[in-house]
Amino acid sequence: MDAKKVEACVDRLFNAMNAGMSCLNLYVGHRLGLFQALADAGSATSHDISHRAGTVERYVREWLECMTAGRYLTHDADSELLSLPEEHTAALLAPDSPSSAIGVMGWVPSFASVAVLPIENPQSRFYRLNP
Repeated sequence: MDAKKVEACVDRLFNAMNAGMSCLNLYVGHRLGLFQALADAGSATSHDISHRAGTVERYVREWLECMTAGRYLTHDADSELLSLPEEHTAALLAPDSPSSAIGVMGWVPSFASVAVLPIENPQSRFYRLNP
C-alpha cells in the first residue's frame, strides 16, 4: 500500500470536512445577521456584535474565531476588534452582486438534513433504487 496516497486521501477528507464546517458557519452567520452586524459596526468586539444581532456572546465569540481562522474576518490582537474586509462584503452581504456567494452556503445544511435521515424514513427514498 502506498502510504503517500493514503495520506493524500486523509488530507482530502479533512479538507472536505473543514470546507463543510466553514459552509455551515458561514450560513449561520448569514442567517443570524452576524455579518451584517459586523459590517454595520465597521469593527467591533464579540460583545458588540452579539448585542447588535441579539445573540449569545459566547457563541458569537466562537463563531468569530472560526471566521477569523478561515480568513473571512480580520482581527486586531491589540484592540480585540474584528472587522469584515470591504472586499468580502460583495460575496457575503450583497445578494445582487455578481460576486455574491452566501446563498449557496445553504446547500450544505440543506443536504445535511437529508443525509442524516434514517435510511428507513420515507423521505430518504432517494437512497434506494426500489423503495
